[in-house]
Amino acid sequence: MPEPTAAPPALEERRRRAVPLTDYTDPGAPVVKLAAPMTIPAVLDRPERTIDAVTLRLAALKGGDVVDAARASQGSAQGAGSLSVALDVGFHVEIAARCSGLTVEQLRGLSAPDLLAIAQAVQAFFLDAE
Repeated sequence: MPEPTAAPPALEERRRRAVPLTDYTDPGAPVVKLAAPMTIPAVLDRPERTIDAVTLRLAALKGGDVVDAARASQGSAQGAGSLSVALDVGFHVEIAARCSGLTVEQLRGLSAPDLLAIAQAVQAFFLDAE
């Protein structure tokens, strides 16, 4: 019987990133590993820091966060927005900013694959919610 071949590296990378990891400070919160570390500049009393993952504390969101994020994404400069927030990347970025401790601008500064991985984790949360 032939040996099974390993998946191509790009496919393995997508699989690794698609599986939510567990953050020890917030069990169950999805953690998206970044392809490249991101440096967060010092702000007020917070020192400069480098992160290699983004933890999305989605379960901590309140209804007002969702409504405010939907309004902010609909009023963005990208256009009129989406008919469904479940498909609106702008909405996902707004939500990610609210539950990750990063700003929308910092998230938009990530590579496209990293931003899309974060947006997909947010989308999965809303699509899986009952």
